[in-house]
Amino acid sequence: MTRLNDRQTAVLGNAAGRPDGYILPLPEHVQMKGGGLAAMLKALERSGLVQRSDDVWTITEDGRAAVGGSKDEKTEPQVATEDPDASGGDSVAAPLFRPGTRQAQLLDLLQREEGADIDEMVHLTGWQPHSVRAVLTGFRKRGVEVTRTKEGNGVSVYRAFAPTNAVDAVG
Repeated sequence: MTRLNDRQTAVLGNAAGRPDGYILPLPEHVQMKGGGLAAMLKALERSGLVQRSDDVWTITEDGRAAVGGSKDEKTEPQVATEDPDASGGDSVAAPLFRPGTRQAQLLDLLQREEGADIDEMVHLTGWQPHSVRAVLTGFRKRGVEVTRTKEGNGVSVYRAFAPTNAVDAVG
């Protein structure tokens, strides 16, 4: 079975819910165009999950099976969720990042009382400064409160306050 990412799951789930099985137009929450969209569609085609005929992309039976629908069933579009209750009622909060990843380590560093400056984050992750700042933006999009203050020596210090669980982070 092909492993699907969130976008692929959303696109295939949306197409499986349509009577005609058309891939396009994409669901509103999936923002793709140009080369990224073409690459995703070709990857799905190589996996046998979609097919193209006269520039019309449609989902295949294998594609429907991958997202849990068949042509005979009327299914609602399926999308990946960060809701911990969606898996069957467990009340355990889902972590924002897989433990041990550089993002998780960076979040731990930022949650210290003294915070961290860009140089410390670059040293920890091995990333370039612009990449570290991009990840900080990604943290904010996931609901992590990231603050920046200028210390007495003119260096910016970042601190993070993560939500108590993934539900708070999503909205």
